[in-house]
Amino acid sequence: MKGYSSMNKKFILSLICGICLSLSIVVFSSFFSECNSFSNEILRVHIPANSNSTYDQEIKLKVKESITQKLDDILKNAENLDEAKKIVTQNIDTLETIAKNTLKENNVNQNVSVNVRENVFINTRKYMGLTVPSGRYTAVTVELGKAQGDNWWCIAYPQELSDDSSLTKLNSNYKIAFAGVEILERFLNIINKPSYKLTH
Repeated sequence: MKGYSSMNKKFILSLICGICLSLSIVVFSSFFSECNSFSNEILRVHIPANSNSTYDQEIKLKVKESITQKLDDILKNAENLDEAKKIVTQNIDTLETIAKNTLKENNVNQNVSVNVRENVFINTRKYMGLTVPSGRYTAVTVELGKAQGDNWWCIAYPQELSDDSSLTKLNSNYKIAFAGVEILERFLNIINKPSYKLTH
């Protein structure tokens, strides 16, 4: 009788563990799907500095000011990601000229490369108090010099994140899953390499 009771308890415990695991998988799968959906809704801007020297980091911030001012202006009427990408692509030369002029005004001799990149792997980051999940994004990259320094970044589209935005909802509904998504994304990157990485 005692042995039966012990086996019964083990069975119940195993059953509970199985149910919890199944629920966890369902919740995480839903979260991962929402993260992918979010990454397909936004346009990011990343400006990696020439190096991590104080001087190069200060120059990066000056370029950031001029570039974001222009992006705010040209993207203010964009209605979706595709339209935002199209607008930026049409203004690539203008953005590059703005960055070069900013460097020239500060007597900086560095190359500048501005691109709209797809399938860019970016790790988990904080933005305006919210956690932005790791994943593959569309990003405008403004590379200064060797582009080996820390980069400044923001979300260019949409320009405002409302309480109903996907990112706000993700942060409200899920608390621990972000780390799991980053681990999974890093594993997937080993199998299917992204076209470009921003990890610093």
